Amino acid sequence: MLKKLLKYDLKSIFKPLIIFYSIIIFLAIFGCFIHRFNSSALTAFLYDFCSGAIPGFAIGAIINNTLNLWRLFHADFYGDHAYLMRTLPVSSKALYLSKFLSVLITIFTTLVIVMFSLMIIYGASDVFTNLEHIITAVPHGLSLIIMIGLLIYLELIFAAQVGTTSSILGHYTTKNHALRSVIIGFTIYLFASAFILLIVFLAGLINPEIMRIFTEDLHTFGSANGLEIFHQISLIAIIVYSTFITITYLLNQKLLARGVDVE
Repeated sequence: MLKKLLKYDLKSIFKPLIIFYSIIIFLAIFGCFIHRFNSSALTAFLYDFCSGAIPGFAIGAIINNTLNLWRLFHADFYGDHAYLMRTLPVSSKALYLSKFLSVLITIFTTLVIVMFSLMIIYGASDVFTNLEHIITAVPHGLSLIIMIGLLIYLELIFAAQVGTTSSILGHYTTKNHALRSVIIGFTIYLFASAFILLIVFLAGLINPEIMRIFTEDLHTFGSANGLEIFHQISLIAIIVYSTFITITYLLNQKLLARGVDVE
């Protein structure tokens, strides 16, 4: 049953995302094609337009991805599909697990499509050359690249999880569910961000090098020592975000196990 639920969720989420993916890939291919011609005002404008539009549509795809995840969760637990879902031989645990796996899969897919498109328009060979330079010239270059990508991925997952948690907590009230959910969501996210800063600050008390991020100009972090500090901070953030995601997942499962009030 979990497999069927996951297939249904992924189909619902990917359906509007296909439009964003198609536009992003088209812009990447068209921009790469235009770039091969002799430089002129028109070709330069078209290339700049494509290279500038891709990040915009990428942000739109991520926002659409997250909003559809929240919409689907609300519809299946509190909205139009809630009564139907309760007639199926499936527990709320399995139903929510399907939603969580959908978060992991769809956000990962969106990021891969965006990265693939950027490699196309900027030239895969140039991208790999720059990556090779970073890996060989920058201390911890490879791990730093992986950690940045993982950090972005985890942050987006956490944001989606916060929306789900706030929706559940907002429906414990008798009215103004949407408004209360938004307020709770912002509060949780701000608290999490402040907590990460606190953890980094406490780590700085132990390691004076990390404390430099609070006391020195950020322009100094282009040095090898600065990149080493950034590497340590990224590792801390990854551990904290992973912990947050685990906690919100377990919390949501526990809250949903208590039962929900269908609108």
